Amino acid sequence: MKNNFLFFLLFSFSKIYSQSVTIIPSGNAAQIEAKSNNSGTLIQRMTSQERLSITNPQVGLLTYDTEKGALFLFDGQKWLPLAFANPNNINTVEKTSQVNSRGVYFGTKVAMENDYAIISTPANQFVTGSVYIFKRDSENGWQEIQRLYPNDGGKIASDIAISGDYIFVGSSVINNQNSFVYVFKKENENSWIQYQKLSARGIRQETDLFGSSIDIDGNYAVIGSYSEGVVYIYKLINETWSQVSRINGDNSGAWFGYSVAIDGQNIAVGAIFENGTRGAVYIFRKYDDTFWYSIKKIDGFQEREQFGWTLTMSANKLAIGSPYYNFFLEGKEYIANGRVYIYSTNTGSWNFEGQYDSPTQQAYQNFGFSVAMNGQKVIIGAPNFTEEYYQQGRVYLYEWSIPSNLGSGFSYIGRITENNQNQDSYTGKSVAISNQYFIIGSPGYKVGTGKVLFGNTQ
Repeated sequence: MKNNFLFFLLFSFSKIYSQSVTIIPSGNAAQIEAKSNNSGTLIQRMTSQERLSITNPQVGLLTYDTEKGALFLFDGQKWLPLAFANPNNINTVEKTSQVNSRGVYFGTKVAMENDYAIISTPANQFVTGSVYIFKRDSENGWQEIQRLYPNDGGKIASDIAISGDYIFVGSSVINNQNSFVYVFKKENENSWIQYQKLSARGIRQETDLFGSSIDIDGNYAVIGSYSEGVVYIYKLINETWSQVSRINGDNSGAWFGYSVAIDGQNIAVGAIFENGTRGAVYIFRKYDDTFWYSIKKIDGFQEREQFGWTLTMSANKLAIGSPYYNFFLEGKEYIANGRVYIYSTNTGSWNFEGQYDSPTQQAYQNFGFSVAMNGQKVIIGAPNFTEEYYQQGRVYLYEWSIPSNLGSGFSYIGRITENNQNQDSYTGKSVAISNQYFIIGSPGYKVGTGKVLFGNTQ
Protein backbone atom coordinates (compact mmCIF):
# COMPACT_ATOMS: atom_id res chain seq x y z
CA MET A 1 0.00 0.00 0.00
CA LYS A 2 2.86 2.39 0.83
CA ASN A 3 4.46 1.77 -2.56
CA ASN A 4 1.19 2.46 -4.35
CA PHE A 5 0.67 5.63 -2.35
CA LEU A 6 4.24 6.76 -3.05
CA PHE A 7 3.76 6.20 -6.77
CA PHE A 8 0.49 8.18 -6.64
CA LEU A 9 2.23 11.06 -4.88
CA LEU A 10 5.15 10.91 -7.33
CA PHE A 11 2.80 10.95 -10.30
CA SER A 12 0.77 13.86 -8.90
CA PHE A 13 3.86 15.81 -7.88
CA SER A 14 5.51 15.46 -11.30
CA LYS A 15 2.30 16.42 -13.05
CA ILE A 16 1.86 19.58 -11.03
CA TYR A 17 5.43 20.83 -10.85
CA SER A 18 6.75 19.55 -14.22
CA GLN A 19 10.14 18.32 -13.07
CA SER A 20 12.32 15.18 -13.30
CA VAL A 21 12.27 12.88 -10.27
CA THR A 22 14.80 10.22 -9.18
CA ILE A 23 14.33 8.11 -6.04
CA ILE A 24 16.98 5.64 -4.84
CA PRO A 25 16.03 4.14 -1.44
CA SER A 26 18.55 2.41 0.81
CA GLY A 27 18.65 -1.35 1.25
CA ASN A 28 17.65 -3.35 -1.81
CA ALA A 29 18.53 -1.08 -4.71
CA ALA A 30 15.58 0.21 -6.71
CA GLN A 31 15.36 3.26 -8.88
CA ILE A 32 12.58 5.35 -10.30
CA GLU A 33 13.40 7.77 -13.05
CA ALA A 34 10.63 9.90 -14.47
CA LYS A 35 10.50 12.90 -16.72
CA SER A 36 7.28 14.83 -16.72
CA ASN A 37 5.36 17.81 -17.99
CA ASN A 38 1.88 19.12 -17.38
CA SER A 39 0.43 16.30 -19.47
CA GLY A 40 1.66 13.32 -17.41
CA THR A 41 4.64 11.19 -16.45
CA LEU A 42 7.15 9.78 -18.92
CA ILE A 43 9.02 6.65 -17.81
CA GLN A 44 12.28 5.42 -19.28
CA ARG A 45 12.10 4.51 -22.99
CA MET A 46 14.32 2.02 -24.79
CA THR A 47 14.45 -0.30 -27.77
CA SER A 48 13.77 -4.03 -27.48
CA GLN A 49 17.47 -4.78 -27.81
CA GLU A 50 18.35 -2.30 -25.06
CA ARG A 51 15.68 -3.76 -22.77
CA LEU A 52 16.78 -7.36 -23.36
CA SER A 53 20.45 -6.49 -22.83
CA ILE A 54 19.91 -5.10 -19.29
CA THR A 55 22.21 -7.00 -16.93
CA ASN A 56 20.40 -8.55 -13.95
CA PRO A 57 17.19 -6.49 -14.17
CA GLN A 58 15.48 -6.01 -10.81
CA VAL A 59 12.07 -7.53 -10.10
CA GLY A 60 9.44 -4.89 -10.85
CA LEU A 61 11.54 -2.95 -13.36
CA LEU A 62 9.15 -1.11 -15.69
CA THR A 63 10.13 0.30 -19.10
CA TYR A 64 8.45 1.45 -22.28
CA ASP A 65 9.59 -0.45 -25.39
CA THR A 66 9.60 2.01 -28.32
CA GLU A 67 9.54 -0.81 -30.90
CA LYS A 68 6.77 -2.85 -29.31
CA GLY A 69 4.72 0.19 -28.36
CA ALA A 70 4.07 -1.39 -24.95
CA LEU A 71 4.99 -1.27 -21.29
CA PHE A 72 7.13 -4.18 -20.06
CA LEU A 73 7.48 -5.36 -16.45
CA PHE A 74 10.25 -7.73 -15.33
CA ASP A 75 8.83 -10.34 -12.95
CA GLY A 76 12.16 -11.85 -11.93
CA GLN A 77 12.32 -14.37 -14.78
CA LYS A 78 10.93 -12.75 -17.89
CA TRP A 79 9.62 -9.51 -19.34
CA LEU A 80 5.82 -9.28 -19.23
CA PRO A 81 4.17 -7.11 -21.93
CA LEU A 82 1.52 -5.18 -20.05
CA ALA A 83 -0.13 -3.89 -23.24
CA PHE A 84 -0.90 -7.38 -24.56
CA ALA A 85 -4.43 -8.69 -24.19
CA ASN A 86 -3.29 -12.12 -25.42
CA PRO A 87 0.21 -13.57 -24.90
CA ASN A 88 0.06 -15.07 -28.41
CA ASN A 89 -0.55 -11.65 -29.96
CA ILE A 90 2.39 -9.59 -31.19
CA ASN A 91 1.89 -5.88 -30.64
CA THR A 92 2.69 -3.20 -33.21
CA VAL A 93 3.22 0.55 -33.53
CA GLU A 94 1.14 2.34 -36.18
CA LYS A 95 2.48 5.00 -38.53
CA THR A 96 0.77 7.10 -41.18
CA SER A 97 2.28 9.35 -43.81
CA GLN A 98 2.62 13.11 -43.43
CA VAL A 99 0.24 13.34 -46.38
CA ASN A 100 -2.65 11.90 -44.39
CA SER A 101 -5.59 12.00 -46.80
CA ARG A 102 -8.08 9.60 -48.32
CA GLY A 103 -7.26 7.72 -51.47
CA VAL A 104 -3.46 7.75 -51.22
CA TYR A 105 -3.36 4.09 -50.07
CA PHE A 106 -0.23 4.47 -47.98
CA GLY A 107 1.23 1.01 -47.44
CA THR A 108 0.30 -0.54 -50.78
CA LYS A 109 3.86 -1.87 -51.05
CA VAL A 110 6.47 -2.14 -48.30
CA ALA A 111 10.10 -3.26 -48.08
CA MET A 112 12.77 -3.03 -45.44
CA GLU A 113 16.41 -3.74 -44.66
CA ASN A 114 18.03 -3.28 -41.26
CA ASP A 115 17.12 0.19 -39.93
CA TYR A 116 15.35 1.43 -43.07
CA ALA A 117 11.84 0.79 -44.38
CA ILE A 118 10.22 2.05 -47.57
CA ILE A 119 6.48 2.44 -48.20
CA SER A 120 4.73 3.30 -51.44
CA THR A 121 1.60 5.22 -52.34
CA PRO A 122 0.50 4.35 -55.89
CA ALA A 123 -0.06 6.78 -58.72
CA ASN A 124 -3.46 7.53 -60.20
CA GLN A 125 -4.79 9.99 -62.74
CA PHE A 126 -4.31 12.87 -60.31
CA VAL A 127 -1.05 12.13 -58.45
CA THR A 128 2.35 10.68 -59.40
CA GLY A 129 2.66 8.48 -56.35
CA SER A 130 5.64 8.45 -54.01
CA VAL A 131 7.86 6.33 -51.80
CA TYR A 132 8.38 7.20 -48.15
CA ILE A 133 11.56 6.30 -46.26
CA PHE A 134 11.35 5.53 -42.54
CA LYS A 135 14.39 5.10 -40.31
CA ARG A 136 14.55 3.37 -36.95
CA ASP A 137 15.70 5.63 -34.15
CA SER A 138 16.65 4.05 -30.82
CA GLU A 139 14.94 6.85 -28.90
CA ASN A 140 11.73 7.33 -30.85
CA GLY A 141 11.32 4.17 -32.95
CA TRP A 142 10.48 4.40 -36.68
CA GLN A 143 10.33 7.93 -38.05
CA GLU A 144 9.70 9.29 -41.55
CA ILE A 145 12.82 10.97 -42.98
CA GLN A 146 12.21 11.46 -46.72
CA ARG A 147 9.71 11.20 -49.55
CA LEU A 148 10.92 10.13 -53.02
CA TYR A 149 9.56 11.10 -56.46
CA PRO A 150 10.95 10.43 -59.95
CA ASN A 151 12.51 13.69 -61.19
CA ASP A 152 10.92 13.30 -64.63
CA GLY A 153 7.32 13.08 -63.45
CA GLY A 154 7.12 9.29 -63.76
CA LYS A 155 4.25 7.51 -62.10
CA ILE A 156 4.94 5.17 -59.18
CA ALA A 157 2.61 2.20 -58.89
CA SER A 158 4.65 -0.98 -59.17
CA ASP A 159 6.96 -2.90 -56.89
CA ILE A 160 9.68 -1.50 -54.61
CA ALA A 161 12.86 -2.99 -53.11
CA ILE A 162 15.78 -1.89 -50.95
CA SER A 163 19.26 -3.32 -50.53
CA GLY A 164 22.33 -1.59 -49.13
CA ASP A 165 22.58 1.93 -50.53
CA TYR A 166 19.98 1.39 -53.27
CA ILE A 167 16.22 1.66 -53.59
CA PHE A 168 14.45 0.36 -56.70
CA VAL A 169 11.02 1.77 -57.60
CA GLY A 170 8.86 0.48 -60.45
CA SER A 171 6.93 2.99 -62.55
CA SER A 172 3.41 2.53 -63.85
CA VAL A 173 2.17 2.60 -67.41
CA ILE A 174 0.44 5.84 -68.41
CA ASN A 175 -1.06 6.37 -71.88
CA ASN A 176 0.45 3.14 -73.28
CA GLN A 177 4.03 4.23 -72.64
CA ASN A 178 6.77 1.82 -71.67
CA SER A 179 7.47 1.64 -67.95
CA PHE A 180 10.77 2.07 -66.13
CA VAL A 181 12.49 1.31 -62.87
CA TYR A 182 13.99 4.23 -60.97
CA VAL A 183 17.07 3.69 -58.83
CA PHE A 184 17.73 5.93 -55.83
CA LYS A 185 21.08 5.91 -54.04
CA LYS A 186 21.78 6.83 -50.43
CA GLU A 187 23.64 10.13 -50.23
CA ASN A 188 23.89 10.16 -46.44
CA GLU A 189 22.12 8.52 -43.50
CA ASN A 190 18.94 10.53 -44.05
CA SER A 191 18.88 11.26 -47.77
CA TRP A 192 18.56 9.40 -51.09
CA ILE A 193 18.88 10.90 -54.57
CA GLN A 194 17.69 9.59 -57.94
CA TYR A 195 20.64 7.78 -59.47
CA GLN A 196 19.49 5.84 -62.55
CA LYS A 197 16.49 5.16 -64.72
CA LEU A 198 16.44 1.58 -65.98
CA SER A 199 14.84 0.43 -69.21
CA ALA A 200 15.22 -3.15 -70.40
CA ARG A 201 17.03 -3.95 -73.63
CA GLY A 202 15.45 -6.09 -76.31
CA ILE A 203 12.04 -6.32 -77.97
CA ARG A 204 9.43 -4.78 -75.72
CA GLN A 205 5.74 -4.17 -75.98
CA GLU A 206 3.82 -1.09 -75.03
CA THR A 207 2.34 -1.51 -71.57
CA ASP A 208 5.12 -4.03 -70.88
CA LEU A 209 4.79 -3.68 -67.07
CA PHE A 210 8.57 -3.67 -66.64
CA GLY A 211 9.11 -3.33 -62.88
CA SER A 212 5.87 -5.02 -61.87
CA SER A 213 8.01 -7.22 -59.61
CA ILE A 214 11.44 -6.41 -58.19
CA ASP A 215 13.90 -8.03 -55.82
CA ILE A 216 17.52 -7.20 -54.93
CA ASP A 217 20.25 -9.21 -53.25
CA GLY A 218 23.67 -7.62 -52.97
CA ASN A 219 24.99 -6.66 -56.41
CA TYR A 220 22.17 -8.35 -58.34
CA ALA A 221 18.62 -7.22 -59.06
CA VAL A 222 15.86 -9.13 -60.81
CA ILE A 223 12.98 -7.27 -62.48
CA GLY A 224 9.83 -8.86 -63.85
CA SER A 225 7.78 -7.82 -66.87
CA TYR A 226 4.89 -10.28 -66.76
CA SER A 227 2.96 -8.95 -69.73
CA GLU A 228 6.02 -9.82 -71.84
CA GLY A 229 6.71 -12.98 -69.89
CA VAL A 230 10.32 -11.89 -69.31
CA VAL A 231 12.55 -11.43 -66.28
CA TYR A 232 15.58 -9.12 -66.53
CA ILE A 233 18.73 -9.47 -64.43
CA TYR A 234 20.87 -6.46 -63.52
CA LYS A 235 24.26 -6.30 -61.87
CA LEU A 236 26.02 -3.42 -60.12
CA ILE A 237 29.19 -2.90 -62.17
CA ASN A 238 31.48 0.05 -61.41
CA GLU A 239 28.66 1.70 -59.43
CA THR A 240 26.23 1.40 -62.36
CA TRP A 241 23.33 -1.03 -62.61
CA SER A 242 23.60 -2.77 -65.99
CA GLN A 243 21.44 -5.43 -67.60
CA VAL A 244 23.47 -8.64 -67.88
CA SER A 245 20.84 -11.24 -68.74
CA ARG A 246 17.17 -11.96 -69.39
CA ILE A 247 15.02 -15.06 -68.90
CA ASN A 248 12.06 -15.75 -71.16
CA GLY A 249 9.02 -17.65 -70.01
CA ASP A 250 7.93 -20.79 -71.84
CA ASN A 251 4.29 -19.90 -72.41
CA SER A 252 2.74 -16.63 -73.51
CA GLY A 253 -0.13 -15.56 -71.30
CA ALA A 254 1.26 -17.38 -68.25
CA TRP A 255 2.28 -14.09 -66.62
CA PHE A 256 5.83 -15.32 -66.13
CA GLY A 257 7.49 -12.70 -63.93
CA TYR A 258 4.40 -11.77 -61.93
CA SER A 259 6.54 -12.39 -58.84
CA VAL A 260 10.31 -12.71 -58.44
CA ALA A 261 12.79 -13.45 -55.66
CA ILE A 262 16.57 -13.69 -55.55
CA ASP A 263 18.83 -15.14 -52.88
CA GLY A 264 22.51 -15.70 -53.59
CA GLN A 265 22.87 -17.89 -56.68
CA ASN A 266 19.14 -18.63 -56.97
CA ILE A 267 16.24 -16.84 -58.64
CA ALA A 268 12.58 -17.86 -58.33
CA VAL A 269 9.94 -16.64 -60.80
CA GLY A 270 6.19 -16.97 -60.48
CA ALA A 271 3.86 -17.56 -63.46
CA ILE A 272 0.39 -17.46 -61.92
CA PHE A 273 -1.50 -18.42 -65.10
CA GLU A 274 0.70 -21.35 -66.06
CA ASN A 275 -1.52 -24.41 -66.57
CA GLY A 276 -4.64 -22.29 -66.68
CA THR A 277 -5.15 -20.74 -63.26
CA ARG A 278 -3.14 -23.36 -61.42
CA GLY A 279 0.15 -21.42 -61.60
CA ALA A 280 3.80 -22.47 -61.42
CA VAL A 281 7.14 -21.36 -60.00
CA TYR A 282 10.46 -21.69 -61.87
CA ILE A 283 13.81 -21.80 -60.06
CA PHE A 284 17.01 -20.76 -61.84
CA ARG A 285 20.62 -20.98 -60.73
CA LYS A 286 23.52 -18.75 -61.75
CA TYR A 287 26.13 -20.19 -64.10
CA ASP A 288 27.76 -16.84 -64.84
CA ASP A 289 26.64 -13.22 -65.18
CA THR A 290 25.08 -13.83 -68.57
CA PHE A 291 23.45 -17.20 -68.05
CA TRP A 292 21.06 -18.52 -65.39
CA TYR A 293 19.89 -22.07 -66.02
CA SER A 294 16.61 -23.70 -65.02
CA ILE A 295 16.91 -26.29 -62.26
CA LYS A 296 13.29 -26.86 -61.21
CA LYS A 297 9.69 -26.14 -62.14
CA ILE A 298 7.08 -26.46 -59.40
CA ASP A 299 3.50 -26.70 -60.64
CA GLY A 300 0.52 -25.54 -58.65
CA PHE A 301 -1.66 -28.19 -57.07
CA GLN A 302 -5.19 -26.95 -57.73
CA GLU A 303 -7.21 -24.99 -60.27
CA ARG A 304 -7.70 -21.29 -59.44
CA GLU A 305 -4.85 -21.48 -56.92
CA GLN A 306 -2.55 -18.98 -58.71
CA PHE A 307 0.46 -20.72 -57.20
CA GLY A 308 3.37 -18.28 -57.06
CA TRP A 309 1.33 -15.13 -56.44
CA THR A 310 4.08 -14.02 -54.11
CA LEU A 311 7.60 -15.35 -53.46
CA THR A 312 10.27 -14.84 -50.86
CA MET A 313 13.69 -16.49 -50.48
CA SER A 314 16.09 -16.47 -47.55
CA ALA A 315 18.88 -18.73 -46.32
CA ASN A 316 18.21 -21.49 -48.88
CA LYS A 317 14.48 -21.50 -48.21
CA LEU A 318 11.66 -20.50 -50.57
CA ALA A 319 8.12 -19.58 -49.49
CA ILE A 320 5.39 -19.59 -52.16
CA GLY A 321 2.07 -17.89 -51.59
CA SER A 322 -1.17 -19.22 -53.13
CA PRO A 323 -3.86 -16.88 -51.80
CA TYR A 324 -6.68 -18.41 -53.87
CA TYR A 325 -6.16 -21.99 -52.76
CA ASN A 326 -9.41 -23.67 -51.70
CA PHE A 327 -9.11 -25.25 -48.28
CA PHE A 328 -11.28 -28.24 -47.35
CA LEU A 329 -12.11 -29.18 -43.76
CA GLU A 330 -14.61 -31.90 -42.85
CA GLY A 331 -16.13 -31.72 -46.30
CA LYS A 332 -16.58 -27.94 -46.26
CA GLU A 333 -14.88 -25.84 -48.89
CA TYR A 334 -13.23 -22.61 -47.72
CA ILE A 335 -12.93 -20.80 -51.07
CA ALA A 336 -9.78 -18.70 -51.40
CA ASN A 337 -8.73 -19.56 -47.87
CA GLY A 338 -5.15 -19.58 -49.14
CA ARG A 339 -2.00 -21.58 -48.48
CA VAL A 340 1.79 -21.09 -48.28
CA TYR A 341 4.28 -23.75 -49.42
CA ILE A 342 7.86 -24.07 -48.15
CA TYR A 343 10.78 -25.50 -50.15
CA SER A 344 14.43 -25.70 -49.16
CA THR A 345 17.80 -26.60 -50.67
CA ASN A 346 21.18 -27.62 -49.36
CA THR A 347 22.86 -29.25 -52.34
CA GLY A 348 21.23 -27.43 -55.25
CA SER A 349 18.08 -29.53 -55.48
CA TRP A 350 14.89 -28.02 -54.07
CA ASN A 351 12.72 -30.17 -51.79
CA PHE A 352 9.20 -29.72 -50.48
CA GLU A 353 9.20 -29.07 -46.72
CA GLY A 354 5.57 -28.46 -45.90
CA GLN A 355 2.47 -26.40 -46.46
CA TYR A 356 0.83 -23.95 -44.11
CA ASP A 357 -2.81 -22.98 -43.86
CA SER A 358 -4.32 -20.13 -41.90
CA PRO A 359 -4.85 -20.92 -38.20
CA THR A 360 -8.38 -19.62 -38.77
CA GLN A 361 -10.45 -21.45 -41.38
CA GLN A 362 -12.34 -18.79 -43.28
CA ALA A 363 -13.34 -18.42 -46.92
CA TYR A 364 -11.97 -15.56 -49.00
CA GLN A 365 -9.34 -14.43 -46.48
CA ASN A 366 -6.49 -14.94 -49.03
CA PHE A 367 -3.89 -16.27 -46.61
CA GLY A 368 -0.57 -16.02 -48.49
CA PHE A 369 -1.45 -12.89 -50.48
CA SER A 370 1.79 -11.48 -49.06
CA VAL A 371 4.75 -13.42 -47.64
CA ALA A 372 8.13 -12.27 -46.34
CA MET A 373 10.95 -14.31 -44.86
CA ASN A 374 14.23 -13.47 -43.19
CA GLY A 375 16.43 -16.01 -41.47
CA GLN A 376 14.25 -18.11 -39.19
CA LYS A 377 11.12 -15.96 -39.37
CA VAL A 378 8.31 -15.81 -41.94
CA ILE A 379 5.39 -13.41 -41.91
CA ILE A 380 2.17 -14.11 -43.86
CA GLY A 381 -0.68 -11.75 -44.68
CA ALA A 382 -4.38 -12.55 -45.15
CA PRO A 383 -5.72 -9.11 -46.19
CA ASN A 384 -9.33 -10.15 -46.76
CA PHE A 385 -9.79 -11.75 -43.35
CA THR A 386 -13.07 -10.65 -41.74
CA GLU A 387 -13.78 -10.66 -38.02
CA GLU A 388 -15.09 -7.54 -36.30
CA TYR A 389 -14.87 -5.61 -39.58
CA TYR A 390 -15.31 -6.73 -43.16
CA GLN A 391 -11.94 -7.31 -44.88
CA GLN A 392 -10.02 -5.87 -41.95
CA GLY A 393 -7.15 -8.29 -42.63
CA ARG A 394 -4.87 -10.31 -40.41
CA VAL A 395 -1.16 -11.23 -40.30
CA TYR A 396 0.58 -14.28 -38.81
CA LEU A 397 4.16 -14.96 -37.73
CA TYR A 398 5.99 -18.31 -37.97
CA GLU A 399 9.48 -19.49 -37.05
CA TRP A 400 11.65 -22.14 -38.68
CA SER A 401 12.43 -24.95 -36.25
CA ILE A 402 13.77 -28.49 -36.33
CA PRO A 403 11.98 -30.51 -33.62
CA SER A 404 13.60 -33.84 -32.75
CA ASN A 405 12.18 -36.79 -34.72
CA LEU A 406 9.64 -34.53 -36.37
CA GLY A 407 11.57 -33.17 -39.33
CA SER A 408 11.77 -29.46 -40.07
CA GLY A 409 9.19 -26.77 -40.56
CA PHE A 410 7.80 -23.41 -39.48
CA SER A 411 6.14 -23.41 -36.08
CA TYR A 412 3.34 -20.92 -35.44
CA ILE A 413 4.31 -18.08 -33.12
CA GLY A 414 1.18 -15.94 -33.09
CA ARG A 415 -0.93 -13.34 -34.82
CA ILE A 416 0.15 -9.76 -35.19
CA THR A 417 -2.34 -7.30 -33.79
CA GLU A 418 -3.27 -3.69 -34.38
CA ASN A 419 -5.04 -1.30 -32.07
CA ASN A 420 -7.23 0.48 -34.63
CA GLN A 421 -9.09 -1.49 -37.27
CA ASN A 422 -11.51 -0.44 -39.98
CA GLN A 423 -13.63 -2.06 -42.62
CA ASP A 424 -11.71 -2.66 -45.85
CA SER A 425 -8.34 -1.91 -44.23
CA TYR A 426 -6.75 -4.91 -46.02
CA THR A 427 -4.12 -5.23 -43.30
CA GLY A 428 -1.47 -7.62 -44.58
CA LYS A 429 -1.77 -6.73 -48.24
CA SER A 430 1.97 -6.11 -48.07
CA VAL A 431 4.56 -7.34 -45.55
CA ALA A 432 8.33 -7.21 -45.10
CA ILE A 433 10.78 -8.43 -42.48
CA SER A 434 14.46 -7.78 -41.77
CA ASN A 435 16.31 -9.23 -38.81
CA GLN A 436 13.83 -9.06 -35.93
CA TYR A 437 11.85 -6.11 -37.32
CA PHE A 438 8.80 -6.25 -39.57
CA ILE A 439 6.43 -3.89 -41.35
CA ILE A 440 2.85 -4.48 -42.51
CA GLY A 441 0.87 -2.43 -45.00
CA SER A 442 -2.77 -1.59 -44.35
CA PRO A 443 -3.53 0.54 -47.45
CA GLY A 444 -7.32 0.61 -47.15
CA TYR A 445 -7.37 2.00 -43.60
CA LYS A 446 -9.77 4.95 -43.18
CA VAL A 447 -11.13 4.95 -46.74
CA GLY A 448 -7.77 4.51 -48.40
CA THR A 449 -5.73 6.86 -46.21
CA GLY A 450 -3.62 3.86 -45.30
CA LYS A 451 -1.16 3.09 -42.54
CA VAL A 452 1.68 0.73 -41.71
CA LEU A 453 2.40 -1.33 -38.62
CA PHE A 454 5.94 -1.71 -37.28
CA GLY A 455 6.86 -4.46 -34.88
CA ASN A 456 9.59 -6.56 -33.32
CA THR A 457 9.56 -10.35 -33.22
CA GLN A 458 11.74 -10.57 -30.10
